[in-house]
Amino acid sequence: MSAAKAAARLRSRFGWGTPTIDSGPALILLSGLPGTGKSHLAAAIESRYKAVVVRSDEVRKSLYAEPKYTTGENGFVYRACYALLDQLLADGHVVVFDATNLQRDGRKRARKIALNAGAPALTLVTTAPPEVVNERLRQRAAGASESYSSDADWDVHQKLAATMEAMNNEPRLEVDTSHGLEPAMEAVGRFLRGTGNHERAAAEREA
Repeated sequence: MSAAKAAARLRSRFGWGTPTIDSGPALILLSGLPGTGKSHLAAAIESRYKAVVVRSDEVRKSLYAEPKYTTGENGFVYRACYALLDQLLADGHVVVFDATNLQRDGRKRARKIALNAGAPALTLVTTAPPEVVNERLRQRAAGASESYSSDADWDVHQKLAATMEAMNNEPRLEVDTSHGLEPAMEAVGRFLRGTGNHERAAAEREA
């Protein structure tokens, strides 16, 4: 199966049809290690701004009943995610890409997809102190908090940390989620309003 066909099936499964708000496309690219709060932030953005969240962990478990996390599997999961970004942005969705996005080439590819769709892009990098991350991952493993389909533990966190590529001159906003999400949420709101997105949604919330 091609990545494009996989993406079409995933859209049907998740019910991602046409946007409920005609506001124009936008991409919010999340980047960060497991446990730094990406998925929690993505869920908050989804709720407040009626965005579609493409989670690499959910895509993986929808494609593979028993994920092996091999190089080939990882590659196809991300290709399916990129195909989803392409399709959803082309249809006018505001899309949150919830994945570690640790590699420069991957981040560049996602932003190029947005550019081709005429969609502005905002990169948010989530961080948190190691002790906070460790406790979050421990609670997730114990079933005491929402996993958002992630199987990552502290060992996975440390292994992935060794593969992270610096962003250097990539425009981004760093978010320490241990201090709360509201500053990031306000930044997303400014981004969407500044690009002409979600003005109607903002007015509805204030009414």
